[in-house]
Amino acid sequence: MSERRKFDKAFKLMTVELCLSGKSTTEVAAELGLRPELVSRWKREYEQRKEGSFSGHGKPA
Repeated sequence: MSERRKFDKAFKLMTVELCLSGKSTTEVAAELGLRPELVSRWKREYEQRKEGSFSGHGKPA
């Protein structure tokens, strides 16, 4: 079984910004090789927390 991929805050913000620029969640997910559900989760977190989004668990990447 493969190891889970980890994404840093900058990548998540860039992904959300692509969605907010008018692209659909499905389009963004396909372009970046992600599952649409993951992109939707990041987008929802950003909309709820704005700058406090994607704080992680305090572990350096």
